[in-house]
Amino acid sequence: STTVKIAVLDENDTLLFADYERHFANIQETLAGLLQKAYDRLGELTLHPVITGSGGLTLANHLEIPFVQEVIAVSSSLQKIAPQT
Repeated sequence: STTVKIAVLDENDTLLFADYERHFANIQETLAGLLQKAYDRLGELTLHPVITGSGGLTLANHLEIPFVQEVIAVSSSLQKIAPQT
């Protein structure tokens, strides 16, 4: 992937914020910018982050944040929001 994507959901899985940007091989800086945008919009929140995607495993390990394989994340989400699929 050439982009970093972010989605912030509340405890009811309501989407509070979502955005994406091309990372130009600078994933950490791009993620920091997206997190700042989310903070500017939402203020201080307690988060339970999870990282997915092809470039996410190294970052997840570095930040000690859970990593979920992208296909598993999509499948789990679809089962929850559209169980008939």
